[in-house]
Amino acid sequence: MSDPARPRLDPPDLPPETPAFWAHFWTRGVTPWDIGRAHPVLDDEADALAAGLASRDAFVPGAGRGHDALRLADAGWHVTAVDFSPEAASCVAQALEALGGVYRVADVFDVDVSGGFDLWWEHTFLSALPPTHHRAWADTAARAVRPGGCLAALLFPTDKPAADGGPPYRVDLPLIDDLLAGTFRRERDRSVPPGTGHRSFGQHYAVWRRD
Repeated sequence: MSDPARPRLDPPDLPPETPAFWAHFWTRGVTPWDIGRAHPVLDDEADALAAGLASRDAFVPGAGRGHDALRLADAGWHVTAVDFSPEAASCVAQALEALGGVYRVADVFDVDVSGGFDLWWEHTFLSALPPTHHRAWADTAARAVRPGGCLAALLFPTDKPAADGGPPYRVDLPLIDDLLAGTFRRERDRSVPPGTGHRSFGQHYAVWRRD
């Protein structure tokens, strides 16, 4: 079975943190990281993540076609989804707005997120970023999530050799624990059965609570 996170086109000779890199795939209709629906783990967790929260404001960075954003909105979350690819936004912006959410075409790191969210839903955004951007990711998450809120992550790929580079780049629990240390504490985690979402690389689900 092919791995949906492995591009079936040769990537362009451009930095992966730029819109032009991803437009190369969107405009060709080849988006192998997209499983075509909300991740099955989110089906289980969309309601549970709201337990104990006074509000349901969710942030979905690197939202792509917005499958996860729409699933959260359908579960009653007020969703702000962001992706810097206009090609991605065209697929979902109107549908998300109909559910009370908003889809912004922007660089996540340029968005004012200060204290605005109860949930950061992480799925294939961090793994798309070069390691040089990891600290910016962690600092942005710390600003975005309100005290008592959470960062929930579907980590993928967890077992790709780091030497293989990316995107997608390897992400795993030790990496996230280190990036979030001092601001978030890991509350729970569980393994994701092999093949879930038709992926051959390893996956893991975890939730970190904002102190």
